[in-house]
Amino acid sequence: MTLSEITTPYEQKRMYHYLKDGNTVKLSSTRVKLIRKPYYMSEPKTDEYGNTYADIYVWYPNPDCGMKLMNLRTDTEVEKLCAYNDDAYETPEKFTRTVTELTYPRMLEIFLVNEINPDLVPFLMKKRELYLEAKSAIESEQRRTQERIDMEFVSEQNEILKSTVEKAVEILKHDGILKNETITEYRNRYDFSEYKLINYIARKYGVKIPLKTQGWINSTLAEIKIENGEMTTYKRMSNTNPSNSIWKYMGELIKKVREEN
Repeated sequence: MTLSEITTPYEQKRMYHYLKDGNTVKLSSTRVKLIRKPYYMSEPKTDEYGNTYADIYVWYPNPDCGMKLMNLRTDTEVEKLCAYNDDAYETPEKFTRTVTELTYPRMLEIFLVNEINPDLVPFLMKKRELYLEAKSAIESEQRRTQERIDMEFVSEQNEILKSTVEKAVEILKHDGILKNETITEYRNRYDFSEYKLINYIARKYGVKIPLKTQGWINSTLAEIKIENGEMTTYKRMSNTNPSNSIWKYMGELIKKVREEN
């Protein structure tokens, strides 16, 4: 028999459940029908994909309340549900034993334990406290480790940037072929900017290249060739329109770099 085949009448039972915030526990009268003691199910609901689900509850006559246990498809076999959960929830005594053995008892479970055996609540709250303290310590250490890894990554990447720029400056100073590769400057692991090398160096040396020409350098310029302190040729990445102004601004850049002490 599946959950969808349960025909027992609906009745009102006092049940603990979480509100939508996932933290606040509320006790309310809930419309459910008996599956097999101590399991009850809510009215089924069908999602947008055509799957039908019901909330599953445990309820005990003493202390006349229960709690939401899970959400299951209504084609779930009743015997499977019971066989899987009986050892943990079949009686109030099994329920309290199960909760006390948890590493991290939820507040939902603690509220129901409070109805069954209030003397266990301080023990359960202490378990929660110790778990959360340990979890916080682990998370803090993980954050510190990740921060260290991120800092090392940023340092390594910016060293690569520094080395690339230094090599490019040497070419500008002493002639050669300067490839207009893409470089990346990191402010932190997740905050970075990409530039074309020639535009980056031009800004570094205060050469004010118009935005239109900067765009052409970004999209088209592949490399420049410097001989005897002058740009003699350049290559484009695609068969697009050449630039006349590039000669002027590369001349300014080479001049500024070579004037540097």
